[in-house]
Formats: sequence, structure tokens, C-alpha cells
Amino acid sequence: MRRSLVALLVTSFFSLTIAPAFADPAGDLNAAIRAFAAAKSVHVDVKTSRGVTGAIDMVQPDKSRTTVSMMGRQTQVVIIGKDEYINMNGSWQKSHYGAANPIITQMNAAQAVLNKNHDIRKEYKVSGGGPAMVNGTPARKYHLVGKDNGSAVDVYIGAGNLPLQIAWGMADENMTWTYSQYNNVPDITPPM
Repeated sequence: MRRSLVALLVTSFFSLTIAPAFADPAGDLNAAIRAFAAAKSVHVDVKTSRGVTGAIDMVQPDKSRTTVSMMGRQTQVVIIGKDEYINMNGSWQKSHYGAANPIITQMNAAQAVLNKNHDIRKEYKVSGGGPAMVNGTPARKYHLVGKDNGSAVDVYIGAGNLPLQIAWGMADENMTWTYSQYNNVPDITPPM
């Protein structure tokens, strides 16, 4: 009796700490796209292997604030609708942005994918779903390989099926986007 109780406890402990890969990794990522499209706001920290760092705040439906640091210089861009504010060298300038906000359309693009009933399996071979950590937060890691060009992307999904991190490599640079503050980013207002 005592032996079977110990065996049950040990088995339960390992089953809680070592999660198996999910049966349908592509289905999990399709669920993550739905969850991301429903987000009202998000903060993203960006890092590249070339030493460029930045942050992007996105607030639906059409607001973004981007800060980029490169070679000791910082640039800030605020886009609200079609109005664009740029701060280079400590001075804000306003201009009219001719097209749709390219940053905020990241969430809108997820919504467009949903509207077309798009399935990630059409463009990527998806594997994984095993346990991982992103800055101390439990996640599930998925690996995507593009069917047309073989590009590889690692996606880390956290609570609520929301992306915590996306990492990919290009010909001469690696990039990591780390997501946080879902539905908790303050409204973005004109800086001037």
C-alpha cells in the first residue's frame, strides 16, 4: 500500500513537471492567432543580433509607439491613425502618414487571417508544443519551418494562448520579439 502511494506521488510529480508535446501543434498556433487578434493592446521588446534594441506599444485600433536604440542613438515614433510623430535628436516633428500604420497592423493582420479562415498549416510545417520558459514564465515552444523558403521561426505561447516570444533568423541577423502587458498598455496620445 505504502509503495503504491509513493509510486503514485512520484508519477504525479513527473506528469506535472514534464508536459508532453501537444497532439496538434498547428491547432495550438491557430488558437494563439485568435487570442492575439482579440488583444486590445500589447507591449513588445525587440532585440537583434546586431545590437539594435527597441520597444513597441500597440493599442487597438490604430495607435503605436516605437522606440529604437541603435549605435548610441534613440529614435521614437508615435503613430495615431494617419498622424505620425518622430523624435530624432530630442525634437518632435509631426507629419501625415500616407498608408495604414505598419506596426498596429500586426494585430489587425491576425484578425485578417481569422476572417479568411486561414490555417497556419498552409504555409508552415509546425512541430513542438513542449514546455519552455520565457523570462521565468512557463510557455510552450513551437518550431515553424516555411514551406516555400525553409525559414525557421520559434514561437513561445503562454497563458491564455498568447505569444510570449517569437524568435527567427534572417540571412545576416537574428531577431527576438518578447510580448507582455496584454490589454494593459496605457492609451497612446500625441506627444506634442
